[in-house]
Amino acid sequence: FFFQLAAAEKHLRCNFAMRRRALGPGGVRRHAAAAPLFAPLALACLVGLAAGAVRAFAGFDASELRTTRHVAGSAGRRGLAATARAATLKPGDTVMVHGKGGPTEYIVSRMLQQLGYVARPFCPKQALEVYAEVGINGYVFGGEEPFPPAVGLILVDEDALQVDTATALVRKLGAAGSLSRVVVLNNGVKKFGLASLFGSTDTDREQAQADIQKAVEGAGAEWTVVQTGDLRGGGARTYLPSSLPVSFYQSFTDQVGGIDEEVYDLSYRGIEVGAIEGGFAKSPNTNRGAAAMALTISLSLDQAAGIVMGVTSSKSGDPFDPEFDWAGAFGSSR
Repeated sequence: FFFQLAAAEKHLRCNFAMRRRALGPGGVRRHAAAAPLFAPLALACLVGLAAGAVRAFAGFDASELRTTRHVAGSAGRRGLAATARAATLKPGDTVMVHGKGGPTEYIVSRMLQQLGYVARPFCPKQALEVYAEVGINGYVFGGEEPFPPAVGLILVDEDALQVDTATALVRKLGAAGSLSRVVVLNNGVKKFGLASLFGSTDTDREQAQADIQKAVEGAGAEWTVVQTGDLRGGGARTYLPSSLPVSFYQSFTDQVGGIDEEVYDLSYRGIEVGAIEGGFAKSPNTNRGAAAMALTISLSLDQAAGIVMGVTSSKSGDPFDPEFDWAGAFGSSR
C-alpha cells in the first residue's frame, strides 16, 4: 500500500458540489451543514481487488460525534465517552492498531484518540505525516523507535485474519508484561458458503480466529472478536469525527461506486448485533464506522472479554446515537 497526495481543498469542494447534485436534495444536502471540511489535502487511494476497499486516506473531522441506535436493549444505555472510562482499559493507555494501512485502521485509530487512548497504528513511513496531521503518532516497523509497550491491541486487517502476524504481535506485547486486551476484526463472515468467491472459506476463518484466541490466552491477556459482514462506507457522510474524508468517495476508479458508498453512509446507520446471517457467496454489510465503534469500546468493557459478537448495519437515515448500549450488546452475546 502507498500514500500519494492528491487534490487541494478547492478540488474537494468542487467534487463535493458535484456529488450533491448527483444525490439530489434528499441526500447530502440535508446534512451539508453538519460536516465542515478541515483537511486541506486529500489522498489518492488503492482500490482492493475483491471489495474495492480503499487503502489510503487523509484526516477528516466533524463537529459532532453521532452513533447508531439499536432496536434492542434500552436499559442501562451508556454514552461512547462514558463507556471508555468504565472497565479494563482507561484513557491514557496505549493501544496498538494493526491493519496494513486500511480504511478501518484509520477510523479505529481516530476513534481511540477521541476516547482518550494513545493510539499507535502500525504504518509505512509514507503514512506518518497523514496520522501526524490529526495528532496520532504512527509506528514504523524497523524504525529507530523501540517497540512500544501497549495495554491493548486491535487487529483490523480487512483482507483476512493474518494468524502469523497476529500471534507474533501478541507474543511481543505479551512479553513486555503490559498487554491486557486484544480485539480482533473478523470481517466478511456469513452463515453459509464461501467468504468470497476468491477468498477463504468460513471454516478457515473460524480456525484462524481460534488460533489467534489461543495465542492471546497464552500471553495472559483477554480477547474479544468482532465479526462483521463485508465492510463498506465509513466516509464523511457518517458524520463521525473519526470518519474517512470526502476524498474517500472520490477514490474509486468507478465514479458510480463512489456515489454508491456515499449513499450507503447516508442510509445505513442502524446497528444490529448477533449471529451473521448470509447465504452462499453472499454476505451482509457492515459500516466501517459501526465496526470501529464495537472494536474500540470493547476495550473498556468487562462484558466483552472472551466474547465473539457479530455486528451488521441496517437501513436507517437517523443520526448515529452516542448512547448505544454496547455493554448490554456484548453481555447478551455470552
